[in-house]
Amino acid sequence: MNISIEEATINDIDEIINLKKKIWNDLENKDWYVIDGTNKEFLIKQLENEGLILKAINNNKIIGFLIMANNLNRDSFIIKKSHLETEFDKSIELSNGAVDAGYRGNNLYGKMIKEAEDIITNRYNIKYILATVHPENIASWKSLINLGYKIICKSKMYGDLDRYILLKKLI
Repeated sequence: MNISIEEATINDIDEIINLKKKIWNDLENKDWYVIDGTNKEFLIKQLENEGLILKAINNNKIIGFLIMANNLNRDSFIIKKSHLETEFDKSIELSNGAVDAGYRGNNLYGKMIKEAEDIITNRYNIKYILATVHPENIASWKSLINLGYKIICKSKMYGDLDRYILLKKLI
């Protein structure tokens, strides 16, 4: 298996959206994964607005993705819960990411996060990465903790779904 991780382009958006929908449709616990970001315009905006989308590729096929959304503002719920109102402009959200079921167990999600952190640190004036994870999705939040993220609180989000909010300080 020859898997590479690269920055996605506008040309990859349709394939990423299709993969997101496939992964979501196959989920047993749909409350664990909010399928936002299937709006093509949202993803294009991230690419144009200092957001970042990574893709994991095997044999010219996208098998995973990671979306770092740069659309936080002082009034964003996640910013307020993290007490980063004075540094919202130095914060980015790990919006979502996933790996096709057939490729899980290869630490691709962690590798994409590390690559995103390297790019963000070198390219943007970002100090904090925020993420949300369903409390029962132990594999996801443990992956983030192993990458240096800290659970800062539990809150209701995305309607009325429980979420841990995690934070990593980059600098």
